[in-house]
Amino acid sequence: MPRQPTLPLFASLWIFLAVFLLPMDKAIALRNLVLLLGLGLCLWQWRQLLPRLRQDALPRFALGGLTAFIALLLLQTLFFAENRAFSASAILGEWLGAALVLGLGMGVALLAGAPRQAAAQGISMALLALLTHVLWMLGYQLLPVFSGQPPRLGLMPFAERDFHSQLVAPLTLLLLAETVLRKWDLPGLLPWSNRVLHGALVLALLGVVGVNGRTTLIHIGAGGLLLVAALVLAHPQRGSGTRRKAVLGVGIALALLAATSLTLDKRWQKLGDSFAAGLKVQENRTWLDDRRYPLPTLPSGQEADHSAYLRAAFGTLALQGIANHPMGIGYSIDAFGRVILLDQGERTAIISSHSSILDFTLGTGLLGLAGLTLLVALGCRGLYRRYRQTGDTAALLAMLVIASYYLRCFPEGHLSGWRLKLTLLLTGLLLGASLLQRSRAAARR
Repeated sequence: MPRQPTLPLFASLWIFLAVFLLPMDKAIALRNLVLLLGLGLCLWQWRQLLPRLRQDALPRFALGGLTAFIALLLLQTLFFAENRAFSASAILGEWLGAALVLGLGMGVALLAGAPRQAAAQGISMALLALLTHVLWMLGYQLLPVFSGQPPRLGLMPFAERDFHSQLVAPLTLLLLAETVLRKWDLPGLLPWSNRVLHGALVLALLGVVGVNGRTTLIHIGAGGLLLVAALVLAHPQRGSGTRRKAVLGVGIALALLAATSLTLDKRWQKLGDSFAAGLKVQENRTWLDDRRYPLPTLPSGQEADHSAYLRAAFGTLALQGIANHPMGIGYSIDAFGRVILLDQGERTAIISSHSSILDFTLGTGLLGLAGLTLLVALGCRGLYRRYRQTGDTAALLAMLVIASYYLRCFPEGHLSGWRLKLTLLLTGLLLGASLLQRSRAAARR
């Protein structure tokens, strides 16, 4: 184990590696080893961490709320799941791991933010890891240039675009929030100069273009609007000119991203007609097997956009499934496929409706959806009140991470696996920074 003077350095390195490795599907063993090392580090330093975690109600609220939510899911499983043992095992495997990552984020952030380090040392290392992924992706997309071909947007060094979208979106949102806070002359969080911050934001925006994904814009756009609303409500004394500048700045950034996506992604042109075709699930069966059934032809004569059509069709089928099974059939990542088999009598290789919220509701019922929404709502409300009462920037950013991720789960199947863990790790790091800021402010009084 590292000696005490090197503890913040070791904790910072752990954060970088954990965030960098989480999305890499070919490095599962390595990332599990890194998470295990983080757990060992927190256990080794438990005498230092436990009193600091007990000083504030925030850790108890976060971990206690998540524990109550897991208990609710287990209760739903007990009474309504088709296969109780399977669903209970899936809940414990997914959500206990997520709770552990949230706790690790808080604990390691406290260790990384040593007395001589910035309170945001932990989240800074996480953002550097995400920026490294962006550089890797952009460099990979430039490789065709060396063989005389144009750069290829959407070309990924590993996995699919949605993996990298989940990395680029929170990165861009947090850097955009930090920039807006500084433009408002409000305390920021990151220990970076304006030049470094602006350079990182430009790189992140290039990453958004490189991913070329529509849901990336939804994630960033929802977070940006929440940020402006939170700042306007928390600082009503600010002049209308300052408000206009903030709204205009965020609006311009979002408009540029949207215009770039509309220009580069031709799928937008047939989005409406493709979505309408997907609602007619009985007229065409492409949703069942796109190798057997061709995509429908649109009024323009074009073939429907694959993504928009499937999202509409799967959403329609999922809503029908929720109406047929309002209390859910039991938590699992393949709840959608199981409902299709029950309701349609058809077996499909598709296990997700491409909406985590619909998948989750199919499994855990309206009770589970209410519990999830209540958990997110109470968490965001508590974090916002903390920011409004104390000016705790880390709490505001944690609220943005949680709320934007929840909203993204409506059009994307991201409420599980490494995506859930990454979101809770970032949240934990921000909560750790919040604890450090508050304890240091109390020590100065």
